[in-house]
Amino acid sequence: MAIDPTTNKPIVINEQYAQEAKTTLTRSEAAEARRTLEGMQKSYLDLRPIATNRMMEAAKKQDLTSMVAITADLESLEKMKGNIETITNMVNSAVIDTDKRTTSVERKEIRGFYNSGKYDQNDLAHQYDLSQPGISKILKSDN
Repeated sequence: MAIDPTTNKPIVINEQYAQEAKTTLTRSEAAEARRTLEGMQKSYLDLRPIATNRMMEAAKKQDLTSMVAITADLESLEKMKGNIETITNMVNSAVIDTDKRTTSVERKEIRGFYNSGKYDQNDLAHQYDLSQPGISKILKSDN
């Protein structure tokens, strides 16, 4: 029997739920998850040096109270980094068959994200698990 690492209690699986539960992600769902994870990774990279610098300043002042609080912040950031890696692996293993042709909804999403200027073709290729030439073809097509 599997144990839930957060509660240390056995994981009880409802058989009916398990049969009805989703086991894959659509390409769009995976792309959304990847965008979220990329944002979290950016936040980690932005916050880590700030927390490290705060720790150095607190150490110079020998401010133990701040050092304890900042240590907790740094530990939280490292847990976040580990969770990002774990969830990224989960997303990558849960994606449906990416050999299938993109749907009209996916193509519309891709065009919208590209036209927003926030993502380039390489970003979208990674998010949607497509090639950059495939993204280019979608952007040039009318539907």
